[in-house]
Amino acid sequence: MTASIGLSEVASLWMKSSAVLGEIVFGYCLFIFYKKRWLIYLNIIALFALSLFVKNSSHCFNLTIKT
Repeated sequence: MTASIGLSEVASLWMKSSAVLGEIVFGYCLFIFYKKRWLIYLNIIALFALSLFVKNSSHCFNLTIKT
């Protein structure tokens, strides 16, 4: 998916590593501050944004109808 947006192999690896680290930090914050509503809302917004990114950058989700 990262190659489809024009990233090199090194940049793609850096992006994936950063995403993993960010996910671990965010999960730790959710574990510690689970009663904070704004963190739950941020999680929902981030997952929705990630879904849109995957939909827009993946060719298998291209839902154009050919007539």
